[in-house]
Amino acid sequence: PSAEGIALLGGSGNTSNNTSSTLGASGTPVNITNNTIAGQAAAASHLGSNAIRASMNSQVGVMNVNIDCNGKTTGGCTATGPITNIQGQGVSVFVGGTITGTATITNNVIIANQTLGAGTQGLALQVDDGPAGLGTSAANYNTTINNNSVSNYEGNGIRVIARASLGFLDATIQNNTVGTPILTNRNGIRVDSG
Repeated sequence: PSAEGIALLGGSGNTSNNTSSTLGASGTPVNITNNTIAGQAAAASHLGSNAIRASMNSQVGVMNVNIDCNGKTTGGCTATGPITNIQGQGVSVFVGGTITGTATITNNVIIANQTLGAGTQGLALQVDDGPAGLGTSAANYNTTINNNSVSNYEGNGIRVIARASLGFLDATIQNNTVGTPILTNRNGIRVDSG
């Protein structure tokens, strides 16, 4: 595919719509588990964007997502091979607006093989402003990023960022295996705020 492997998208994306949107309630998240996602081996035939993207872009809303065991074949996981041959991120979670919830990203294996030279992350989570772009969104979001393996990526292996808003992000990042970036001046794991 020229676009994404799996796209979970929510929110109005509208600056004047204040109706709350929900993707996965507290205690009953949307589960994205045990998937094998791979573009073709030739660089011109890689998956054109992200392997997995979960995105809520709304003035207000709720997003709870569990991204587990994708690209992993051991420990009870049933995927048949790693997330690989992609031009975008292996896993991308975006929270735009006054959003509450949790993203659990665990036990995924990403061998990105990115070739564009664009500095794309292997795995990324971002809390940002909502559609109105006023810098006043106040997300209260939690993420756990544990036991993932990320390699052969161009940008940062794992990037977590809270920016351009009044948002709160609580992140636990533990027990991940992160390889060396393809491009220079990139980080294995990078966390930013502001």
